[in-house]
Amino acid sequence: MNSPSPIPSPSSTAEPNDLLLSPSNSDYPKRSPRWVLILKARIWRFLARIGFYLHTFPKPSPPRPSFFQSYTTKPLHGHDAATLPLAFYVPPSYHRDIALGKKFPAILNFHGGGFILGSYSDDARWAAAA
Repeated sequence: MNSPSPIPSPSSTAEPNDLLLSPSNSDYPKRSPRWVLILKARIWRFLARIGFYLHTFPKPSPPRPSFFQSYTTKPLHGHDAATLPLAFYVPPSYHRDIALGKKFPAILNFHGGGFILGSYSDDARWAAAA
């Protein structure tokens, strides 16, 4: 038994690939206006912010960074230089031990929010455990 094909049969004037890519094809997904996409993005960001806020309630509380530093990038491919904030989580004896010449291993963690969702503090519990 043959099931009906979701692709309409080609007409005598159109190529099969034209039907797949044509906006007049009834199976072709409709594009949303830009304002709809912006509204959806803002709703998702708002909901994510609520989730990140609720994430701060479970115990133990995430630690605060020990200190911050900024790094300024170089201009690249026509884009301006950017300033990246860096959060450091160090042991309580860090400043005293550094003054005595002690060296510490480092773990570099990049928050994967794509500069859209979340912040460095989302990884604070992981940073404390590391």
